[in-house]
Parts: sequence; C-alpha cells; structure tokens
Amino acid sequence: MKFCKVFVVLLTIVAILLIPITASAALYQKGMESNEIMKLQNDLASLGFFDVEATGFYGEITYTSVYEFQKEHNLYLDGIAGNQTLTKIAELLHNVIVDDDRGKNLLYEGMTSEIVKLYQMKLIYLGLLNCEATGFYGILTKTAVATFQEGFGLKQDGIITEETASLINRMVQTKVTILRKYGELKMTNENPAVSTLQVLLTCMGYYNYEVTGYYGDITKRAVIAFQVAYGLHVDGMASIETLELIEKIIKEAGVVENSTMYQVDLLMNWFEEVQYVFAINDTAKVYDIWTGKSFYIMRTFGYNHADCETLTALDTAILKSLYGGEFNWDRRPVLIYTNGTIIAASLSGMPHAGRDDMPKDAWVPDRSVNYGTGANLDAIKGNDMDGVFDLHFYLSRTHFSNAIEPRHQDAVMQAYNYGISHLY
Repeated sequence: MKFCKVFVVLLTIVAILLIPITASAALYQKGMESNEIMKLQNDLASLGFFDVEATGFYGEITYTSVYEFQKEHNLYLDGIAGNQTLTKIAELLHNVIVDDDRGKNLLYEGMTSEIVKLYQMKLIYLGLLNCEATGFYGILTKTAVATFQEGFGLKQDGIITEETASLINRMVQTKVTILRKYGELKMTNENPAVSTLQVLLTCMGYYNYEVTGYYGDITKRAVIAFQVAYGLHVDGMASIETLELIEKIIKEAGVVENSTMYQVDLLMNWFEEVQYVFAINDTAKVYDIWTGKSFYIMRTFGYNHADCETLTALDTAILKSLYGGEFNWDRRPVLIYTNGTIIAASLSGMPHAGRDDMPKDAWVPDRSVNYGTGANLDAIKGNDMDGVFDLHFYLSRTHFSNAIEPRHQDAVMQAYNYGISHLY
C-alpha cells in the first residue's frame, strides 16, 4: 500500500516535470483565440469549471471559468491562464487519471447501498431513470448520471461526485418548488406541476407510465390509489392536502432536502457567484422590502443579468400590485430567496421581448413593449405576462450596452442595507 502511494506521488511529479516548455511560458487572456485555448476550455470542463461548448476564443465565460478555478485552488486571481494556473490544471488532470481511490464521497457502478437507492429515487424524480430504485448501481444508473452530467457540462463518467450530487439535489428542490406554486391539480390540467406530480407518484410506485405533464385518466387513477393507501378523501384530484402529504413522504424518504434555513450572502457578485447560484430554470421567491409582499419567479433567460418570468398569474398580479396595478420599468430593491441563499437585488417590473401566445425561442414579430421581431423570450405560459422582466444584482450589466446601470446598483444597495439591519 505504501509503495502504491509513493508510486502515485512519483507519477504526479513526473507528469508536472514533463509539462512542455511552451506551456510554462504560455499566457492566455481575454481577446485571444487559438487551438490551445480550446484545449484549455476542454480541460476546465473536465475539472467542472467550464459548462459551454469549447470555441477556442478567450472571452468573458473563459475568463470567469479561469478566475473561479484560481479562486478554488488559492491561486493568484487575475482570470489569466498563465504558468501557475496551467501547471495546476495539468496536475489535477493527471491526478484524476492516476488516482483510483474513489473515496467515501463517490458513488459508482458496482456499488450497493441505501445511499445509491436514494440517488436512484432522485434520478427517477428528475425523469432520468426509468426503473425501480434497487440500491444497486448498474449500467442504467450510470447512464442516467452521465446524461445528467452532460446537461451541466460536467465530465460524463457516470460517477456521482460531491459536485454532481449537489447539482442533483438543487434540481430536485427546484421541481418541488414548481409543484407548490401551481396549487390544486385536476383533470385536463397541463403544466410543469403535473409532470412533477407524475414523477413523484412514480417514485412511490403509483404511476408507471410516460411523464406527459397532462392530467388525464391515468394520472387520476394513480392519485386515487395514493389517496386510498393513505386514508385521504378519494376523488382523484391532487388537492393541497394530497400534494402536501406527497411532499412530506418524499422529504422523509430523503429525496428532497427538507430545510428552511437560508445562508445570508447579500452582496454576491453576479458574474462570479449569482449566475451560478440562481441558474437558468431555477426558481426563487422575490421579497419586496417596501411592501413586504412576495411572489415566485423562474430565471428563464439572461447572461449579463437575470431575465425572469413569474410562475403563475397570481404571481404576476402581485408583481403588478407593487407598481399600483400596472407593469413598470422603475427599479425596486428586493431580496431573492433561492437555493438556500438570500441575495440583494433590483427588480424592474416591465415584461418585454416576448409573446405568451407563441413558443419559446420561436422567431416572432411584435414582441412586447415594441421589441419588434426576434427570438421569443417567453418560456412560462398562462401567467398573464408577455416576455421577461429584469432582475439585477451586484455588478451585473445591461445586455445591449454591457454597462453597469447606476439605478439598479442603487436599488441593490438599498436591499443590501435592509438585509443587514433585518436579517443578521
């Protein structure tokens, strides 16, 4: 055993010594484009720091990925891939290949345990695994994990690392939040909450069909079977009582994290932190500090800041009530509750650039608020809102001018000061 450890250490040293001389002198930074930069992007992706397609161009995304890598490994923070950064990347990539001691925090093919069964239930819940949760990590589980990793730009090895597990948990919690916001579900309903209900019933063994998002006879029969089993009023409708019991059972099984605690991290940098904490398709609660009103949203678009949509027509009505019953571009200081974190933000309540009556991303004319023809920025249908509204955070920027907007930053600071005095 001691010999193996010494051998691994020697291999690591040899790998570092064999890094080409050109790499030691290399310096890659914003504005550059080359095949070497494409390799850098792929290497960062293998280590979990780059989640888009490699292009070979060193832009804002690559800069941020390098900066986050440097921050994680206590390197000099400049967003430039110089000698120190490249050497560390090469060292880590070598260790990933050489070190076969997978450790207690990893789940992989061939294992059998209750924790494997738990994550199989989570994968079933996310619609990635179409079989019974047995506790045995076989080829079906490995394939489901690799599919999930592909969607997040992670290394597709089918192994549940701490990073993969964290992302799985976050996506599960997001889906449950959507279920709560639609309220009672019944025959002929068709929305994301019905899909979530079908997956939850699949986890518990009451629904064994395709997840369609449509509440028809098959879903009704599954709900009736659940209601009979748990002594509820039997009518085949997913009432609030029925939904709350389903969520309680799933939480007690450990499929969904059961925590109401939030980390208060008010002044998070948009580019370095917020865009990852509040990722596209994540949901959040918006708390308006001037009125005390709250409503629920999803981030559906946006890169320089968050472009968001309300989850329901009720949420839209609350949003409009903040501005006297009408949509408005004015900035308002708000607190965002998402993925266990409270963040200061600035809300601008004017939906734009979308049409609720047309498919998401379709090329359409007459987009809302005179945005003309373009991609339809409207993903959530039936919420009484056409398009997306802006949500800015600390040091976020506008899309068109790529500028830090002072009024939004002022509102962020107001929300920050409110949080400091009320949350700590």
